[in-house]
Amino acid sequence: MKDRRAMNRLLGEAGLAQMNDPSIIPQLAALVRDDAHFGRLVCACDPEDRTAMYEAMAPNLCFRPRPLHEYLIAAQQDAEARQLPIQQADGTLRAFNVPEIRTTVQRALDEHLLSEHLVLTCRKCTKQAAFHGARKADAVQAAREAGWVYDSISRTEPFEICPACPGGGLL
Repeated sequence: MKDRRAMNRLLGEAGLAQMNDPSIIPQLAALVRDDAHFGRLVCACDPEDRTAMYEAMAPNLCFRPRPLHEYLIAAQQDAEARQLPIQQADGTLRAFNVPEIRTTVQRALDEHLLSEHLVLTCRKCTKQAAFHGARKADAVQAAREAGWVYDSISRTEPFEICPACPGGGLL
């Protein structure tokens, strides 16, 4: 109630109608400079009120506005480009990060394009794993990063140990 009185006072000082007056919408719409300005206003509005605000203002603008979803997509793209923090449901902020989305086909294609394939078999549990790389050294590096250990001391013949077995996962 107090906020409503303060808002009506500010509107009156600006020579505009009060909040409960239907003529306020066209008056406010006349203050919108252009499409970019309208997009910023839409995105600044509380999410639960955006649709109502857009639908009330759009017919009263001096230009033809884009569909609401286009403003929201543009704002999302801008936020991603600027890597703005994301507000959680509880109001806290978390750092922005774009998740990498890869399909099974993309992963298979990437692996196919990498020319070197290395298949390792753990001598302790016989688990197998394949590693790929542009060069053999890259495939070996991928195996080491995954925790596979090259054991040349245990026996006369060197072998690999997987990360799950004792002695594996150590670098």
